[in-house]
Amino acid sequence: MGFEDLSYLWENGIRSRKISRVNLEEGAYLYKVVAELKSPLIVEIGTSHGGTTKLLQEANILGTIITLDLELIDIKTELNITRTHLIKTNSTEVDTEVFVKEIGEVDLLFIDGNHLFEGVKADWDNWNKAVKVEGHIIFHDCYIARKKYLTVIDLIKELKKKEIIGKQYIEKPAVASLCHLRKVE
Repeated sequence: MGFEDLSYLWENGIRSRKISRVNLEEGAYLYKVVAELKSPLIVEIGTSHGGTTKLLQEANILGTIITLDLELIDIKTELNITRTHLIKTNSTEVDTEVFVKEIGEVDLLFIDGNHLFEGVKADWDNWNKAVKVEGHIIFHDCYIARKKYLTVIDLIKELKKKEIIGKQYIEKPAVASLCHLRKVE
């Protein structure tokens, strides 16, 4: 299945309910990144309606996808989700050291769960060490700032200030609201 076959994920109709929370440009970018990986292990934090999960699955037929969310709806049947493990859990409570020992290092971590600073920082703190060198971390809704509370962009600013971005990670050019980091050490 090619990217063009997934256009229904962005339709606003009875069949799809606009099930993808990434926009079309972000979806095309994610698809391209995932399609270039060799048999990747992908972890998605924040499943929502499963649109991005479906996109990740179809972008790389050899990959394994693990998606984590506090609430899961029945997307396996509705979206024909296969080769994907849906786990109802708090992503910050997963023991990532055990995860890496039992399942392996992560090739791509897509963070689209809790968008508040404390939540996304907890996901970062728990999961960044599970990503292999040359692996990817992509945050959704990164460039949306809020005046009343801190968000994803504030975590990115903190990582730059601490020089984590620049030494351990390089930042790829932004695509819409996606922030793409590549682990270099």
